[in-house]
Amino acid sequence: NAAGNIISSGSGALVENNMTIITAAHVFSVNGGAALPANSKCFFQNQEDPYKRVDLALDGSEVLGMRGSSTGMEPDDYAVVRLKSPVLSPHAIPFPILSRAVTANTRFVAVSSYQDVPSRTLDPAIPVAQVATAIQPNASKGGASPSDYYTDADLQPASSGGATLVRENGQLMYFGIVVGAGKPDLNGRPFNVKEGSMSRVVGINGGFLDAVVRLRDSTPAVEGLISTSAPVQSR
Repeated sequence: NAAGNIISSGSGALVENNMTIITAAHVFSVNGGAALPANSKCFFQNQEDPYKRVDLALDGSEVLGMRGSSTGMEPDDYAVVRLKSPVLSPHAIPFPILSRAVTANTRFVAVSSYQDVPSRTLDPAIPVAQVATAIQPNASKGGASPSDYYTDADLQPASSGGATLVRENGQLMYFGIVVGAGKPDLNGRPFNVKEGSMSRVVGINGGFLDAVVRLRDSTPAVEGLISTSAPVQSR
C-alpha cells in the first residue's frame, strides 16, 4: 500500500514470454475480496539471488477474473498481467501453455513461491515444488467448474496463483494455476474432498486462455524479450 506495507501476496510465473505473468485474481484483493486501496503498488519479484523486482502494468490491459466474487470456488479466479518491463535474465525462461486438456489422475508439479510450515524452517527466498495428482471433479458437486481440478497437493495461501506444470516432450508446460485449498495440514493427509483435504486448480482454457493469448500477441517488441515457441491453441 501507500505506506509500503505488503497487504496481499501470492505465487506466479512468466507465461509465453518474459513480460507476462499469470496468477490468481484474488491476489489483487484484500479482506475477502475488497479492491486494493488506491495508490497500491503491485510488483513481480523473481527468486534469483539477488532478486529482480518489476512493477506490474495495471493500466487496463490486465485481465482479472472472479467477477467480483470471493466464495473460494470461482471457476474464473485467474489474472493475466503484463510487466512494465521484461525480466531480462538467462534464467527467466517463460513456461509455454499445454495445448491439450489434462486428464484425470495426471501427475504434475505444483510450484509455490514459499511455504510457511510450522514444524520446519524454510527459506522464504526458495520456491517449493511438489509432485501431486490432478483429479477432475464432477461439475455438479461443490460448485466447481468442469475446467477445475481437485488435487492432493499440500498447499496454503502463499501458493495462490502458483504454477501447475506437466512435462510434454521433455518440457515443463503450464496447464493451470493453484487458486485455493480445503484444509491441508501440510503433513500429507490423504486426499479427501468430503473432509476438505484437497487443493484446487483452475485450468488454462476458455476466457483464461483467451486472455493469455491476447496479452501475448499485443506485447510490444522489446530487445531481449524471450518468447516460447510452443503453440497455444484455444479449446
